[in-house]
Amino acid sequence: MRITQDDFVEEAKALGLAVHLTYADESVVMPALDTGAAAIVLVSGYHMTPRGQPHWVFVFGREDRFVLVHDPAASRDEHGRALAPETYAVPWPAFMRMTRCGRDHLGATILIRKGFPS
Repeated sequence: MRITQDDFVEEAKALGLAVHLTYADESVVMPALDTGAAAIVLVSGYHMTPRGQPHWVFVFGREDRFVLVHDPAASRDEHGRALAPETYAVPWPAFMRMTRCGRDHLGATILIRKGFPS
């Protein structure tokens, strides 16, 4: 994940995108969602699918302490291939558990905001 993160940072900088590396906890994500931001988040497959494969989901808002998550590969066939998307309202504590992968509890969240960086 660290190699992938470094690669993402380099690609973003090459595109002229602002990059701010920080722990994406409630104090970062919830206010960002309140301002209309969205996020692409890596989730641990063990909380989402029987096969335990991590994958990316789209977070598009919140309602109180629930995060609104669109999972493009929620339903899978017996070979693990995506069949159908689903949208969930996930309580924040459960969402935080979903976003930590492996023994090191690594996570990846890409916040997407409209406009120019401040």
